[in-house]
Amino acid sequence: MLTSNTMEWSDLVQREGFCELLESMMKSDDGMVGQYYLSLKEIAEKHGVDEKVFVLFFIALCELMGGFQVYFPKKSKLENTIKKHLIYSEFDGKNYADLARKYRISEDVARKYVREVGDTMKTLRNDVAPLISKNR
Repeated sequence: MLTSNTMEWSDLVQREGFCELLESMMKSDDGMVGQYYLSLKEIAEKHGVDEKVFVLFFIALCELMGGFQVYFPKKSKLENTIKKHLIYSEFDGKNYADLARKYRISEDVARKYVREVGDTMKTLRNDVAPLISKNR
């Protein structure tokens, strides 16, 4: 909520010049927020995301994460994590060699990834899921 009045962010972004004003403010911000805004806006534009939708997304991100220090993994770390989960999801109990070829890794690494993700999933099922269901 923007204020205690009835004005909502979705109303504000519809006002002429608001998106331009916000971008100008972000460009003059010498901190990380300005850099994040401009980088994310560039990506959104490349993918055809409407400017007003992007602004609402960015505001929602600020509302959600504002004040928190957040760790973002490097792209290579994120890609590796995704690869591990893809390998785990495609594992049928015996296709280590096929997965190793497909993902250009050794069979030992394929086994390691399946074991690591399997252990993580087991921990989530056994330790985390009961905690979540208790709090509902």
